[in-house]
Amino acid sequence: MIMVIEHVNSEDGCLSECYRILRPQGTILITAPNRFYFFETHGMKVLRTPIENVFGVGIPFLSWVPTVFRRKLECARIYSQKELVFLLRRQGFSILLIDHMMPPLDLLKGSKTMKDSIRRLLKIMEKVPFLNHMGASVMLVAKRT
Repeated sequence: MIMVIEHVNSEDGCLSECYRILRPQGTILITAPNRFYFFETHGMKVLRTPIENVFGVGIPFLSWVPTVFRRKLECARIYSQKELVFLLRRQGFSILLIDHMMPPLDLLKGSKTMKDSIRRLLKIMEKVPFLNHMGASVMLVAKRT
């Protein structure tokens, strides 16, 4: 489920169905927008009007707004690693792998030099334990028990 869970009506219902259709010991891969990423890539709603992005990368720091306020603005849910683990374990999955993926920067506007510089910085961030948790997506691999 690559960037799906944030769009379903019921996370529990979706994951319950995934658990049901998987064979015993079957695995599932889930990616979802990361709560700790700098930009909200799904945009936001202001007075029911969608605002897609700023500079081609999303809405800066919306993902860091407290949940009670952010839920009124967001166009899709975002998750921390802890929240996704909780959702999966609640349905009976055991977690095999957790990782964070840096953004591909394919929509970033600007010069090639700027994009290359940002990509180099992200490659460095991926290797630093605390900073790698700020990737654009959280990725989990889980197993049906």
